[in-house]
Amino acid sequence: MFHFQKSITGVMDIDKLWTMYSDVCNWCRWDKNVKSVRLFGDFKVGSHGVMQMKEGLELPFRIEECTEKQSFIVSSALGPINVTFGHSLKRTDKDITITHTITVTGDNEVQTNSIGGNLAAELPDSLESLFAVSV
Repeated sequence: MFHFQKSITGVMDIDKLWTMYSDVCNWCRWDKNVKSVRLFGDFKVGSHGVMQMKEGLELPFRIEECTEKQSFIVSSALGPINVTFGHSLKRTDKDITITHTITVTGDNEVQTNSIGGNLAAELPDSLESLFAVSV
């Protein structure tokens, strides 16, 4: 199993931030690896969609958990590999902390670590971009 977590804290507009999440067409604005996203249904538990990555790969995903303006989790099955992306928001009096997690599971540890490492390498830039469009 591979697990990685990264957070960023700052003054952000929670409504803009949630719009960047819940309107999946915005995902390409803050995640440079994403070309486009289609969601079949509302942004809620059980809905599924497809992310088209810049390099052409299409990743099916399903929303596993979703609590408005607090968190959501999506998962994507890639054959024997499962990738889970967590997104959470924690408010204080002045700031918001955004935390993104990546968990990759499967029988082949070398493969899960490789996939997870590649995804984790892009996570800090995605968080910085998300922060920039949410202030």
